[in-house]
Amino acid sequence: MLCCVCNEKEATVHLTQIASDTMRKVDLCQECAERKGVNDPTGLSLADLLAGIRTSPTLPPRAET
Repeated sequence: MLCCVCNEKEATVHLTQIASDTMRKVDLCQECAERKGVNDPTGLSLADLLAGIRTSPTLPPRAET
């Protein structure tokens, strides 16, 4: 799986966000992850990271039971 930022290197960092029954995935190579601050949890904002980059398709909302 390729990095969703550079589309060149193999993704080795995989992040998942689940909010309001919607799941989004981000797959990054080590270099892009470091540039985005993923290696520093105090500087990481997943919302900022997801803004402006291509993410994996989202899952449809779950059916109410």
